[in-house]
Amino acid sequence: MLVSHLAVPNWLPLDRLLEENTPLPVIRPYLDVEDCERITKQLTAAQRSITITRTLSQLPRFCPECRTTELEGLAEVGWQVLHQFKWIWRCQAHQIPLWQMPAGQKSVATEIDTGCVNRADFETLKAVERDTVWLMGAQVPALGRLRWREYHRQQITRRFGVQPPYASRDLYSLAHEIPPKARAWLQLPMVSYMDNWLLKAVRHPQGTTDPLLHLATLRICGVRACEAVLTLSGNTNDHPQTAMPS
Repeated sequence: MLVSHLAVPNWLPLDRLLEENTPLPVIRPYLDVEDCERITKQLTAAQRSITITRTLSQLPRFCPECRTTELEGLAEVGWQVLHQFKWIWRCQAHQIPLWQMPAGQKSVATEIDTGCVNRADFETLKAVERDTVWLMGAQVPALGRLRWREYHRQQITRRFGVQPPYASRDLYSLAHEIPPKARAWLQLPMVSYMDNWLLKAVRHPQGTTDPLLHLATLRICGVRACEAVLTLSGNTNDHPQTAMPS
């Protein structure tokens, strides 16, 4: 069904539908303005957009407590967009692990397990999780790949003293600032010195619209997404909803 057909101006404007029912709010800050406009048009026309769907889990996820609440209050249940991001593993409202629908012949949903056994791993996941939640509600504008690349470079130089041209070996070493269990759960590709996610975010602006690449880079530098957005946005008065969370 076309997104445009779902949007009735009297009660459900198109912009609200895109903000509340698609992953666009989390992806938009890392897009160029032209890309953002193109993706919005693709969504409106119900055309497939790899950029905006690859961040979601292939199998639907849900919170059992949310489902109980929705059944009691609305007599039906839905799928929350925030629960569907591949790197989100717990419900923000109830602080319990999400469950994932079965695949293939399986008939029973299973609880998501990160496999983390130490505080460092959990803190990394929670930090990325908090940034994602904030982006979902902050209505951050498209800021562009080049601006993000420059910001990441400045933060890496400030924190680690690594200077341009940012050798692949240095970036590969920095990528391991994220603990191994958290890296595995976040599905960050670690193939070789010449092919890793941090290299893409810091050296090559093309292909860096995946928000996880940026959120993980910020985590390495100890920077919250809200802080980075306020810096890149310039005048914070232009974006009143991007205030930093407490």
